[in-house]
Amino acid sequence: YFIQSNLRSTMSAQGSCSRTILLLLVLLLHISSTLLYESTDYLDNYDEHYDVDSEIEALRNEGIFIDSKTTDKRNGAANEETQELLKAKITQIKANVGDFDELSQFENYAKSEESFDIFQMLLLECLVENGESLDLSDDVKAWIYSDKATMEAFFTTGSMYRNRCGKALDILADIIKQDPQAKQGVKHTLAVAVALTFVEEVIDRVYRKPIDGIARYHNFAKWADEGVLFDEFFHLNVWEMRFVVNGKQTDEDYVWARENIAEEYRTAATIGDAVFTMIEYGGTGAKPSEDPTKEPAQWSLAGMNKYGGVCGTFCKFGAGVTEAFGMPATNLAQPGHCAFTNYYNGTW
Repeated sequence: YFIQSNLRSTMSAQGSCSRTILLLLVLLLHISSTLLYESTDYLDNYDEHYDVDSEIEALRNEGIFIDSKTTDKRNGAANEETQELLKAKITQIKANVGDFDELSQFENYAKSEESFDIFQMLLLECLVENGESLDLSDDVKAWIYSDKATMEAFFTTGSMYRNRCGKALDILADIIKQDPQAKQGVKHTLAVAVALTFVEEVIDRVYRKPIDGIARYHNFAKWADEGVLFDEFFHLNVWEMRFVVNGKQTDEDYVWARENIAEEYRTAATIGDAVFTMIEYGGTGAKPSEDPTKEPAQWSLAGMNKYGGVCGTFCKFGAGVTEAFGMPATNLAQPGHCAFTNYYNGTW
């Protein structure tokens, strides 16, 4: 009807040629709609054609691993078969899901076992696209791949720099091998947050050197055990935790903050206000010195406290002391200005 109404005048002007084009378009639309109907009908009855679940389970039991670089023909064939089976499973799931009328319906589905294959497929596709591998003979990586909470966190807690899932997998596996407690609780949240954050190099603002992500995990895990972090730290999700571990102050700075913050600011509700009494507006730090021998260093928390500064100093200090107690914070760069925000009680 759309084509007919819009081309009616054109048809009368150009005669039979236009009529021929119109007939071809209508025929093409008819064929397309027929194919779409038949493909949908096939998906609705997918289980009658192929038992995907049992095939996937059989491959898992065989210990098949994905490796885009393998020269073993058997493994290569198994890899392709595994991917195709999982893709078929995803197609089947999508056909059965339908539309969600409310957010709660989607959340319930995301928690279901049925959604697990989607997260696994996302990881496998990501690895293959990057020419990386997942060796399930590595017990820790096999556990990561089989743990729904970890797989869900990998793909639902913010973006991953350049989709470097292989590096994130390696970082998380190394952390768990060094600290088995990273498999559960707040240390699991912390470990996944570190793995996702440090796929990209994080440079500290004090000495302009890369921060060791695994060392940062161990420091925050130790501080959690020592009870020097706010209680709210233990209830963060992975996405929120990423705004703790991605801080650009050094871990030594965080120790300094906890030793020097006044008692009145040692709560999650008041920590963000410490900057207003600990930084002199203007001061000698308004134009930062890049002298590497300056002590304390210009952009260390101790240095900012000593030299003062303007908006940039206020924001770096405010975010830094907040992160020191295990609370999410970040700077907000603006044209010719800067602000910072910290997370508390479910809001920024």
